[in-house]
Amino acid sequence: MNIPEHDIFALVALMALTYLAFPAVSTRVFLLQRSNRMGLFSLISSICIIVENITIAVALYFDAHMMAIVIAKWCFALLWLICFSLVPSVSHKLSYHKDTFCLLFKSSSQLAISEILRSLRVNMDTFIAARLLTPELFGIYSFAKSAGIGLAMSISQAYTSALYPIICRRTLKNSNGHKIIFTTTFAVSSIFMLQALAVPVYVPILFSSQWQSSFDTTSLLCLVAVSSVWVDTYTTFLRSEAQYKRDCHFCGYALFVSLLSIAIVMPNSPTQLAATLLAGSVVWLLFPLADITSRYLQPNPA
Repeated sequence: MNIPEHDIFALVALMALTYLAFPAVSTRVFLLQRSNRMGLFSLISSICIIVENITIAVALYFDAHMMAIVIAKWCFALLWLICFSLVPSVSHKLSYHKDTFCLLFKSSSQLAISEILRSLRVNMDTFIAARLLTPELFGIYSFAKSAGIGLAMSISQAYTSALYPIICRRTLKNSNGHKIIFTTTFAVSSIFMLQALAVPVYVPILFSSQWQSSFDTTSLLCLVAVSSVWVDTYTTFLRSEAQYKRDCHFCGYALFVSLLSIAIVMPNSPTQLAATLLAGSVVWLLFPLADITSRYLQPNPA
């Protein structure tokens, strides 16, 4: 179905408006995560996702067409707000302290910049692919990214969200504790190595044969996800130590390396773009691995 260009803009704007509602309960969500009540968080998130998917199916049944996505997104946002607004949280009296406010403003600004840079690194390839590739090749790349990195990012976010409160409690201060965490990280990243090998098996089973040309691209993007898991774990450590400036600098460095690698290669196919991203991810992964080895895995002095 062909949709006029201005309708696309309207749909995107309507979906974007939902993000203005999330800050209303963001503090409750973060407190829930930091208290390591991941079971309740996962339950609410799962319910919201299920409702969103059902809403899309119902809206499509009633011929809502592209508006089905917008309706589902708004249902997700409203249910998210209602559920998390009912979660009990510690109340704080309204007060103002200049030093505290300045510290919070500085820290939150650095975190916001880090998140923006990280989001750009994760998503910039989609915008670049839309610019460099033909519509058909862009469709193949988008499918490969969904089939490859989609699962990886969900697992990585769940892992680092659960890991953060554990690190902040300092329950694993010594090098042995750090080894346990990084061994677990290696196990999580190994999932995506296995996924890269299994792409020729599960893609034909789950999807039609016309996507066979995306095998190489999907496998390469799965390997990019391996680097993402290690980087997310590294930045989680930095944030637990309040090294927000260092976190911000590294996110900017990783984004710069990725963009530079694409600018040098100027890929003209999905596989070339994925291979370029993989090469860039290997380069910006070297720094956190070296830092992890020197700072966290060295034996404690007697």
